[in-house]
Amino acid sequence: MTEPRMPDSSRNLPRGQGYPPPPGAPPHRQDAYPGNNYAPPPGYAAPNPQQPYNAPPGMYPVRPAKPTSGKAIASLVIGGVCVFFWPVAILAGPVGFWFGMRGMKESKQPNGRFSGWGLGLAGTIMSAVMFVMCVGIGILFVGLFAFAGNEMKHERARQQEIRAEERKAENAEIDLFMIEERLYRYYIDNNRSLGPGGPIVKDGEHDGLYPDDHPKVEGELKLTDLVRDQDLHGKMGEYSLKLQGDKRATIRATTTGDELTADYNLTRDTRIKRASD
Repeated sequence: MTEPRMPDSSRNLPRGQGYPPPPGAPPHRQDAYPGNNYAPPPGYAAPNPQQPYNAPPGMYPVRPAKPTSGKAIASLVIGGVCVFFWPVAILAGPVGFWFGMRGMKESKQPNGRFSGWGLGLAGTIMSAVMFVMCVGIGILFVGLFAFAGNEMKHERARQQEIRAEERKAENAEIDLFMIEERLYRYYIDNNRSLGPGGPIVKDGEHDGLYPDDHPKVEGELKLTDLVRDQDLHGKMGEYSLKLQGDKRATIRATTTGDELTADYNLTRDTRIKRASD
């Protein structure tokens, strides 16, 4: 069974019109929508686009975001550079610290004009820490260089003392043999005896062939009868002569402790005894 179809009355309406309002409905008003002289309800004022928005009671007003402090950003950047390139902290550290303090001051809550207090704090800490570390490393290096230089200076002084002692020992040995050479010359010219009566050989010019009228040694043979100060590398007082009979003597260098023993009993036998042996 088919349902009866309602007549479509909209087909008979003019273009642009819909269904007519139901019976009893108020007439349609075109001025009830915006743009058609809309009037606000009673008790409300029309909004004024020129006045700022006031938040309703009980709600906080929305404040605009503060700009970030440029000094705080600069301090953070400088602190980062000091961390990665620490040698520049000796100069850049104080600059980053100053920027950080200024950035923290101008962004201090709640009345600061800028934001970025934390950035300024981080930059200040990094700049200060790296500056102190750089100064400490510099002091350490200076101390190490000073210590090394002092050690090198002391080492040079020790080497000079060693060389001076070596030269002194060499000169003393040369003087001992030269004194022994004069002693043997006296021994030959004094009829193979170290007793008194032989020629004074300290001039060292005759090579053992002294005339009979040449000055003679009176008393025991002394070192001054054999050499002069200008003949020695050292001084006369640095050597001593000790006779042990008429064919044996010991010559000693007091500065080094070396001793040279001359024994003429059978042949010319000389032996040196060094203090370092």
